[in-house]
Amino acid sequence: MPARRLPHRPRRRPRPGRPAPYLDTVLTAGREQIRFDAVQSEEGGRFYHARSRYLLVEVADDFPLEAPAGFAWMTVRQLIGFVRYGSHLNVEARSLLTLLGFLPAAVREPQAVA
Repeated sequence: MPARRLPHRPRRRPRPGRPAPYLDTVLTAGREQIRFDAVQSEEGGRFYHARSRYLLVEVADDFPLEAPAGFAWMTVRQLIGFVRYGSHLNVEARSLLTLLGFLPAAVREPQAVA
């Protein structure tokens, strides 16, 4: 599960009292839940010294499936389909999709592994 937080872009921060959905779930995940954790620099000179942390976190089977208003759950295959048709996904989402390629198949698509 990805959650997005951009501390170097204050104008995009959630309003006080309304944290980014799932941010707490991601930041409090135990080591056994973290499937990938990486810090990457932002786009060259445009964001000098800016970095983003990417975490892929596995949640329990009983995690609520209802998405908050304005959000939707998508499968990895659906996200890849969006990439094929232009810039429907932001750079952070595309980076997370790339990181999935470094994970074992059982983690990427657990339902496909017997």
